[in-house]
Amino acid sequence: MATLHGNFQYDLARSDYETLYNGGTLDGLDVKGAPWEIGRPQNFLIALYKAGRINAPVLDAGCGSGVHAAYLAEHGLPVTGFDFSAAALAQARERASQLGTGHPQPHFIYSDATALTLPTAYRTLIDSALYHCLPSKQRRVYLASLTQHALDDARLFVACFRPDSMPGLPGPFRISRDELTDDLNATGWNLVDLTNSIYDSTYTRTALQRVAAAINVPLAVDDLDFTAEGFLRVPIWIAEAELA
Repeated sequence: MATLHGNFQYDLARSDYETLYNGGTLDGLDVKGAPWEIGRPQNFLIALYKAGRINAPVLDAGCGSGVHAAYLAEHGLPVTGFDFSAAALAQARERASQLGTGHPQPHFIYSDATALTLPTAYRTLIDSALYHCLPSKQRRVYLASLTQHALDDARLFVACFRPDSMPGLPGPFRISRDELTDDLNATGWNLVDLTNSIYDSTYTRTALQRVAAAINVPLAVDDLDFTAEGFLRVPIWIAEAELA
């Protein structure tokens, strides 16, 4: 993942994800732990499930610690998750082991998003903040890989940052409506719906102020949205696509 803001650039390598998932801090950037790991499913995923939009078999792309995979399995859906962080996958497997009997067991695979090797094809493919971590050329390689693992009646849901997500702060690439539409069209998908939603994080006001100070950028913290518990809520796109 590359972040570009003014003269500041930070590229997250595979080892950095291992550091974050092990609760460490990135050098030069005051971020401890993975701020997208909130310990529960994101509200948009719960809403999709309750609306009957998630149908088996399910692919959880960039599954991280397996929160979404565990939630869907707990509700009876067979799920495969992949990630390229060994530490994240260890957490995902531990979480799945606690589901108990009577639920399908999620299957987790170590794989790079741009070189996917998956055991089957899927009816619902869910990208919860993976796509926007990749540079533009890799995004299309990744989406094309998803196309190759999609059933004919598949639906793809992509949760990604918008141009107004976390303004001025380091983070994933901000994706415009046109970029998202073009990437989907170029890789065999048709955009069906694009809605605004929220992605919850573990960032607090204090943590964001530390990040801004570390990279010497101004931060209007009062312009940002926080939960009642004081955690940052980030505006995102939820894209729904079907095979062309």
